[in-house]
Amino acid sequence: MRHRAIFCTLTTGIFASPFACAQSCDPARLSDLPSLPPLSTVSALGSWDPDGAGPLASQLIIAGEFGNGIKPFFNHIVAWDGSHLQALGEGLSVAPSAFAMFNGNLVAGGQAVAPVGGTSFGGIGQWNGTAWIPFPGEKILGSVNALRVHNGQLYVGGSFNIPGIAANIVVSDGTSWHALGQGLSAPVTCLEVLNDEIVAGGSFKTSGSTTVNNVARWDGHAWRPLGNGPGGSVASLAAYHGGLYAVSGNSLVSKWDGTQWSSFAPADLTWPVRVLTVHAAGDFLYFGGTFQTLGARPTGSIFSWDGSEWSGMQGGLRQGGSMALVGCMTDLNGELYVGGTLTHAAGTPANGLARWTGNTWRSTGSNWSKYSVQTVRATVDGVYALDSGNNIARWDAPNWVPIPSLPAPFTSLQIFTVQGRLFAVADRSKVFRFDSDFWTPIGDPLPTNVTTLVDYRGSLVAGGTFHNLNGVTYNGVATWNGATWMPVGAGFVNASNGSTGLTSLIVWNNDLYAFGSFTQSGTTDLEGFARWNGSGWIRLDTGGVPNPKLPIEFRRELVTLGNGAFRVWNGQTWRTEGDPFTGQIFDAKVYNGRLIAGGANIGGAPENDLVEWTGSGWQAIPPGPSLTGALPDGTVLSLDSFGGDLHVGGNFLFVGSDPAYNFYRLTACSRCPCDLDSDAAVGDDDFLLFAAAYDTLECGDVAMPAGCPADFNRDGAVNDADFILFITAYDAQLCP
Repeated sequence: MRHRAIFCTLTTGIFASPFACAQSCDPARLSDLPSLPPLSTVSALGSWDPDGAGPLASQLIIAGEFGNGIKPFFNHIVAWDGSHLQALGEGLSVAPSAFAMFNGNLVAGGQAVAPVGGTSFGGIGQWNGTAWIPFPGEKILGSVNALRVHNGQLYVGGSFNIPGIAANIVVSDGTSWHALGQGLSAPVTCLEVLNDEIVAGGSFKTSGSTTVNNVARWDGHAWRPLGNGPGGSVASLAAYHGGLYAVSGNSLVSKWDGTQWSSFAPADLTWPVRVLTVHAAGDFLYFGGTFQTLGARPTGSIFSWDGSEWSGMQGGLRQGGSMALVGCMTDLNGELYVGGTLTHAAGTPANGLARWTGNTWRSTGSNWSKYSVQTVRATVDGVYALDSGNNIARWDAPNWVPIPSLPAPFTSLQIFTVQGRLFAVADRSKVFRFDSDFWTPIGDPLPTNVTTLVDYRGSLVAGGTFHNLNGVTYNGVATWNGATWMPVGAGFVNASNGSTGLTSLIVWNNDLYAFGSFTQSGTTDLEGFARWNGSGWIRLDTGGVPNPKLPIEFRRELVTLGNGAFRVWNGQTWRTEGDPFTGQIFDAKVYNGRLIAGGANIGGAPENDLVEWTGSGWQAIPPGPSLTGALPDGTVLSLDSFGGDLHVGGNFLFVGSDPAYNFYRLTACSRCPCDLDSDAAVGDDDFLLFAAAYDTLECGDVAMPAGCPADFNRDGAVNDADFILFITAYDAQLCP
């Protein structure tokens, strides 16, 4: 058997070397992928290859309003290279409406294309890779709505007039503007290519004396009609499988088959329907706007057509609890990018911009939603986060991915980690377990209000302020026996107000403890602290401090962080460490041997939203989260660790001066790497975890925990060398 001899020699004290697992380094923020900030609205999308046929990848170009009304993040335009957002100079004063790549430059069209702090170029300008410069030819006075490159020339449509040349549509050879026949009589909103001809859509009716009715094709000499037109002003065009699809002024889609126009839309689309844009990419035709369902299938303002079937695209997009507005689409590197007013794509955060891979939605960058992150919880397979809009997503570096919604409607949601798995409580009464790709209900709903879930000796225990249901009295505590919820003894009552008074449950030293303001359990008098002995709740002393709160295990003792004091229970008596402190602590976690707490103004200092316990007081972990990038005025609501990193969620937009939208990560060398269960001690539970990793051996094995934490010497395997390090720490027991 491999490396068994040394492993079986474990005895306390046989190694006299120093505490080999101890290291020291300060926490540092990991660099997450940046993303668009909350409350962003994307109004135009395009692509640009900065070096043409060179090695650099094409970039997604994004235009819109970026920011939260407090501080601008980018000035109306930004490029995404697949891993970073890149500013284009100082940006533009107004968001452009259209993009094209022409003669190696990025061309932008809009109402007034002007670099921030510079002079307007009129309706069109270009980025040459280092600066914004005018486009060759006479200045366009008016607005440019559409750009299209065809046969080496740039076609420009909008609402403008170039004296002596043409109105509303022109073409450039890269040097000067040229008329296209007699132009078009009213604004052009979109351009497309069909059968090797440029097709224009808009509100025009004529070209000279020729009637064209909102859609016209350029045959190289004159503008020609396409039948009698689609029946109204055209907002968007797309060529797909030999046909032309137009979104007309009545927000419906019409199809031109070469000889006539016909209505084209799913018969079971829920009204009112407002289709705003259509885009063809690969084998699919995509429709965006504001609408909700396709028959029984939710579409969320976007759906697709593959030539024979309609798809709701996994429920599509939404803006908080309302319909999203999809205003633009483009494709890049085989994926569809969708912009508009939206916060989520299925369950994935999407701050104005979403990415469709062909079978699922992804965020662009590591962004979270416009809502604050309420809870971050790590399981055996990853990190999950819940925001204040009741959305859950899983962190799959470098971005978030959605998980399926709960099977029943709900108005409130909480998430917990129990037995290494993700649990949720909907409407504070319905308990669910997440099983890889679906939610399993755990029995019938409990009475409202469930506030905590824990694992006690293999059983799921729920705690809260609930009392009775269907003749069963729970008084704040219930356990799941595999078939039904059962009371845990007589539960708890606060005799002064009739509530349960329960605020927390925690398992410590394999026993179940309860904290709160309760005064009784059946006929037993209590003072807010009790232990379950298997048949009833035993009164424990609170040390003269009522209503102990926020319990956590640290260095083999129970610590409470509520009531402005760091108090420690050793199993027999209480003691207080450090001085009393002000502020609020919302969550705490032992991370790499450190006790980290998150909240607001902890210790009275505004920068103390994420702090570390020093042994006598709280010390800020800089730079702090903030809403403005200047004052440390953010709030940390939740913490958890996974894969060697600390994941932080809350309500903030910056960490220091760097964007971090309600979520960021920290890393730090462990002060106690052998503390595998994160309780700031190295004991028997850590031994069991190490033994399992030792049996697995290779860090690359799928059975090995994420990050291979038991590989202390980082040689890619958990072997005898790691065992020697572990046994030394096991002998020392407490982390330094």
